[in-house]
Amino acid sequence: MTLKDIARLAGVAPSTVSRVLSQPESSAASAETRARIWEIVRANGYTPNPNARALRIGADAPKNRSLCCIYARSDEMLGGPFFSRIAQAMEQEAFGRGYILRYSLSAKRLDSEAMDTVSAYPVDGAVVLGRLTAPLMRFLKNHYKQVAVTGLNPVEADYDQIICSGYQAAWSAMEHLFSLGHQQIAYLGEMDREARWQGYWDALSSRRLPIERAHIFETSLSADGGYQAGVQLAKLTGKVTAAFCANDQTAIGALKALTEQGVRIPAEMSVIGIDDIEMARYVTPMLTTVHIPAEEMGRQTARMLIERIEGIRRLPMKVEMPFRLVKRESCAGVRI
Repeated sequence: MTLKDIARLAGVAPSTVSRVLSQPESSAASAETRARIWEIVRANGYTPNPNARALRIGADAPKNRSLCCIYARSDEMLGGPFFSRIAQAMEQEAFGRGYILRYSLSAKRLDSEAMDTVSAYPVDGAVVLGRLTAPLMRFLKNHYKQVAVTGLNPVEADYDQIICSGYQAAWSAMEHLFSLGHQQIAYLGEMDREARWQGYWDALSSRRLPIERAHIFETSLSADGGYQAGVQLAKLTGKVTAAFCANDQTAIGALKALTEQGVRIPAEMSVIGIDDIEMARYVTPMLTTVHIPAEEMGRQTARMLIERIEGIRRLPMKVEMPFRLVKRESCAGVRI
């Protein structure tokens, strides 16, 4: 397959394809067109011409190399909007360095079909998106020589890691709620080995505030999980004045449930999330959240993994990325 073939399938000029593939961060085309081009590239296994790239940089032509992506926490291989942004940036950065994304897997579906994929398509390295479990770590050890991990939870393993601290992001979200006068704050999200849950707990403990079991809603990090928890949370209106949601999808689901139950946001209940996915700006009210630099995490993960594959570096590295609070409409001060 050539650039002209991709252009024909995408319905654009070859020059547009060239710009999209060589400058992933540019505005060479609309988001829809860029997504269509990358989908065609992925589906057809297109790889950049290594000889042409070598001529540009004055190096020997490398062999085509490949990576895979493993979604550690999702049943689906899209991983939701947050991890999809990381994966897309990772794939585009790797592509520019002569690597293709060979396949993606869900860690929750490592069945015989997944094993067949691993065996049939050997790769040079694996990127893991999300929190590791013991079974997943055994799987990685058995099947991949080079591994890089990215997400909000650090791991105790000798892997390269690009982490944006979920613990510190949660603490920042809680401090914002405290600054608005909130003390009765609910938690919506996962708890088992989850840094954001620990951040919530420690933030309350640091102020000697009681941690009420009735204010804790253990639920999946999804819009549906947030919605189901939000229905129950609505019953605590007046007792709970704010909700810290472990990610934006959960927060968006909770916003919908609370609104349907007649709870006024933020007059009666403030809601804050983590991630700053695109949808956070389009819900009503717009969601206050903690911005996580997903695209840069993806790019840095690809760079670190490729450095290890190519022998540029031998020791594992851990890089911590910054976050920032994004104040919108879903949080307000407590009404006295």
